[in-house]
Amino acid sequence: MAYTEHLKILEKGVDEWNEWRREHPNFEPNLTEADLSGADLFKADLFKADLFNANLREADLSGAKNLTTERLSKVKTLYKAKLDPELEKQIEEKYPHLLEMLKVEEK
Repeated sequence: MAYTEHLKILEKGVDEWNEWRREHPNFEPNLTEADLSGADLFKADLFKADLFNANLREADLSGAKNLTTERLSKVKTLYKAKLDPELEKQIEEKYPHLLEMLKVEEK
């Protein structure tokens, strides 16, 4: 499960999150299984963030820093998420199932 303190910082907004990331550059934020559906993560610094099984449905990830195809390959869903065009293309090619709507039993 995601570390509650990390989620609280993220809920304060991207500016607060990025400031925290600058102060803790080598820290690995635990966002495992976090429900970030609809989250505004525009320009969020996600360096070393553990996004395993995170729900990023309809999240705005455009301009997110340090976000890779490899890191996104471990999320639960990216259905209707906003991604930078090049990253979206890579996801479509390698992990197209992440862009599809989840089945009822997977929610």
